[in-house]
Amino acid sequence: MPIGLFDVLRYSDNCRAVLRKVLEENPGTFETPIGTTSVHNTIRRLLSHIAGAEERWIEKRIGGREIVNYEERAAGTIDGVFADWDAIRERTRAYMDGLGPGGLDQVYHLQLGSPAAGSAWEGDLTVEQILFHIFNHETHHRAQISMALQQQGVVPPDFDYVFHHG
Repeated sequence: MPIGLFDVLRYSDNCRAVLRKVLEENPGTFETPIGTTSVHNTIRRLLSHIAGAEERWIEKRIGGREIVNYEERAAGTIDGVFADWDAIRERTRAYMDGLGPGGLDQVYHLQLGSPAAGSAWEGDLTVEQILFHIFNHETHHRAQISMALQQQGVVPPDFDYVFHHG
């Protein structure tokens, strides 16, 4: 049986739960600066960016609603960021639950980034591609968080799919 987006959603939720537990057990890691060229230079900022990106895709790019980027209004605590992300995730889940037949094939024409910054993109994506991107983006930044935890002397969770898919 092929892996579907709801399987990936469940895996993502399970990874978030084990990551939250590790952060709660090691609260000093949350705001400790990490070596990066990115503005997302703490675990809190990385988590806020992951949650914010998910919200932007679902609420703004698909939903057409104006929002203030989550990174600009992010909570300052582990509990706060995860509570906000849980609310964002519930809206993502509700969106996915509401997709009717052919809903994953709906196409959105998007313009992202800034030509002036050298990171512009324009093109078409299906809902399925957008949802895949959301979860893949999360995986990318979860790896950065794993490295940040290691650099701070904390053993990160093993995020391998086989441990968290169920």
